[in-house]
Amino acid sequence: MLVVYNMAVKPADPKFLMSLFFLAFIVRLIASLVRYWMLDELYNWQGDATNYWWLCQLVANDFSEFGFSILDKAYLQGTEAFVYSIGILFYLFSASLPANFFLFTGISFIGSILFYRAYLLAYPDYDPTFFRIVIFFLPSILFWTSSLGKDALIFFCLGSLAYGFVKYLRKGSWSGLVMAGIGLLIAGTIRPHIASFTTIAGGIAYFLFQRKRSPQQILVVTAITGISFYAIQANSDFLINTGLPDMSVEGVQYFYESLQRRTLAGGSSFTPIDIQAPYGIPLAIVTVFFRPFVWEAHNAQSYGIAVEAMMTMLMFWFQRHLLWTRIKSMTSDPWIGFVLIYLLLMIIAFSSIANFGILARQRTMILPFLWMLLV
Repeated sequence: MLVVYNMAVKPADPKFLMSLFFLAFIVRLIASLVRYWMLDELYNWQGDATNYWWLCQLVANDFSEFGFSILDKAYLQGTEAFVYSIGILFYLFSASLPANFFLFTGISFIGSILFYRAYLLAYPDYDPTFFRIVIFFLPSILFWTSSLGKDALIFFCLGSLAYGFVKYLRKGSWSGLVMAGIGLLIAGTIRPHIASFTTIAGGIAYFLFQRKRSPQQILVVTAITGISFYAIQANSDFLINTGLPDMSVEGVQYFYESLQRRTLAGGSSFTPIDIQAPYGIPLAIVTVFFRPFVWEAHNAQSYGIAVEAMMTMLMFWFQRHLLWTRIKSMTSDPWIGFVLIYLLLMIIAFSSIANFGILARQRTMILPFLWMLLV
């Protein structure tokens, strides 16, 4: 971590003390230990991390016996892609379940560093202190991204994509596009819809709000357009394989309602939002960003989520002038346009969730972008 600090953090922000950096890393490791303890003591090893662990072990065993069944598959997506990819790592580098918890915690921590670097590039004239606290110490980010699973990896992918895209926008650096492409590629394999949303948001923002374009930038627009069409097609194929009847309006509506029914079970369920209602979008914004409210919480974990959501609501109020200033600047700043369009797409997607626990977990994919508008 000392090398990471000296190479990735200190040159970008000399005011970021080494002691605070290592404190952030230690706190992230403690969060990983808490997740591991909860999996053992509270859930009796019944959880996604355990399922991934056993499935990855099966893939590793298949490789050790020269099965190589992965070669029979031309293209992998979603959980299957994640399991096979990590299974190969298990085969090459055998490690215990706790070690893999720490490995994925480290991956998510690098994601936080990338988001922080993105903020520094996006707003060089603003004090990054508050965003530093949020991206490294926000409880929901600490908790949900500190375990073996897709959440940590997607958090890293989004950090890579955010840093790469803003680096290209602010500095015209082609290495930024490479970083964004790496994040997009991994995200597209594991969660195709996230890759679709980020590509669509980036393409629209760049096409509409980038004022001056060189021939090279026109090439970038063309490439983003092509990637957008590919991402949409890959996402539609993935959704059809997971229950979407077809890409018609009726098919999408049926799939949306089926997602609401699937997440409606459990003690954390709530009445889902009808996004097509007259006030559907405003209610979806409130639900995705600010719920559960304190009076909707029913245990210690949900109370913690509710308190954090209430803090976010207060920041919306206190930072409303800055938020409005940044929203107005979207027509001249494709970065702001990208963030706003991405958040809107994710709000629509998350409005299909009818369970506070699932919502809190998925919210880690939008919180860094949300806080980039608020501080």
